Amino acid sequence: LNTPDALKQTMFLISEFMGANSGSLVLLGLEKLHSILRSCPDMVLFAAPHFKKVLTVAGLYSKTADVKIVEILFWLCASDSTNEIVQGLLGMLGKRDPELAPLICERLLILAERGMEANAQWYSEIVIRVLSISGNFVPDSNVRVFIQTVLGDRFIQPFAAKLLTQFGCDPSSYSSDSYALASALVLRHCGSLVAEDPGTRFVLFLHFVRSLTRL
Repeated sequence: LNTPDALKQTMFLISEFMGANSGSLVLLGLEKLHSILRSCPDMVLFAAPHFKKVLTVAGLYSKTADVKIVEILFWLCASDSTNEIVQGLLGMLGKRDPELAPLICERLLILAERGMEANAQWYSEIVIRVLSISGNFVPDSNVRVFIQTVLGDRFIQPFAAKLLTQFGCDPSSYSSDSYALASALVLRHCGSLVAEDPGTRFVLFLHFVRSLTRL
């Protein structure tokens, strides 16, 4: 039965399994949690406080286990721990695993766009960070939505321009055409909002020129 008491007790047992020293028990707990969350959204309330245990085992086992971890974390984002979980997913994305990156990108973009209306600045930060880490896996449609959102909202333009300029100092951010396109178009229209001193203007100019070479 999916009563609150039953779900709470089940989550307690799963948490014990995932904290065990045995890899077999950890994987068993992970499989059970994935299976329950897939069919019972009510479990999110009881599972969300344990998201750090899920993050702890990321990368320790098989790719199949890591896929389940990404999906579990995605489902748990229907809780008050959403921002912390998103940071954890960004950390996983930062490892640049070519097999896992497309799935993490997809889930992060869904979460970002889901929260766009409530917090456009949070949305723009997540998209910029995803673009800067694994822009090659970001569909053109998502890039267009991001550009349109920033250019259409004068309140988040300074924030987005500043963040793009900051990431522009990192050479790895130029590894994708998607990041270059978003940077070039946003900074073309909003770059003046962050060009407060000669040093910033120089970085902005260099960033813009380098972005154009990718187009």
